[in-house]
Amino acid sequence: MSSDEIIPGDVVAVQHAYSGRREGLVIGSHVDYAGRQIVEVQLDGGEVYQAW
Repeated sequence: MSSDEIIPGDVVAVQHAYSGRREGLVIGSHVDYAGRQIVEVQLDGGEVYQAW
């Protein structure tokens, strides 16, 4: 595993469309049809945000 991988349990910052930069916990990831890694981040209040 390289040091630049994002894995479940990591704390990351995302640029949320409506509320700006927010931090959350990575809960999963997958690769979409275009080959992008989609990271699922749980934000405050249980909101799940998908970032790529």
